Amino acid sequence: MTSIDEHINVAIADDHPIVLLGIRALFEKNNIVRITHEFSDTASLLHAFNRNNWDVLILDIDLKDGNGVEITKQILQFKPKLHILIMSGYPEHNFALRAMKAGAKGYVNKATMLEQLEDAVMQVAKGDLYISHNLAQRLAMEVIRNNHSEEAHSVLSDRELQVLCLYGAGRSNQEIAEQLHISAKTVSTYRGRLMEKMNLDNTSELIAYAINHDLIA
Repeated sequence: MTSIDEHINVAIADDHPIVLLGIRALFEKNNIVRITHEFSDTASLLHAFNRNNWDVLILDIDLKDGNGVEITKQILQFKPKLHILIMSGYPEHNFALRAMKAGAKGYVNKATMLEQLEDAVMQVAKGDLYISHNLAQRLAMEVIRNNHSEEAHSVLSDRELQVLCLYGAGRSNQEIAEQLHISAKTVSTYRGRLMEKMNLDNTSELIAYAINHDLIA
């Protein structure tokens, strides 16, 4: 656990320069949080994390060569005391629970990130969990309804769910490929898996399902 009287050493992994710039600007006047390392890809992050003593890692869920949820699992195998805060452009109810199950201490959505990030970093650095008030309410309602396991998309992998969310947002195969840094052929493979796992017949049904279940990136 990090004392708030000490400096909080933070690393950031995101492949969008403007996001890195915004985070640096946010913490410029913070006397406690220090941004010590920045990474734009998974390979450089994995090469460095075991040689540094960060308190918090702010990790984008969509790095160009890796998925943040899977990276979280991998890093925590070797550094279980590192506090990882996932950030994402996806609606938080889609991936926050998966991130927490992977061992992340918090989840912030990029749409409201700069409003939440300072509090989130301070909170997870102490070893506490951070989720937004809206997400806490939504998760509570899911527990009450007890219907999460009944949803067809609950069987999807993290990457498959990402692809489904992007179809729901109206992205083409090529657009999904570019955003996830994979080939269009791979996207088509994922589409086939989605239809098979969810018992759907075509892309239109995938899109309709995503919209009806608020699974939109």
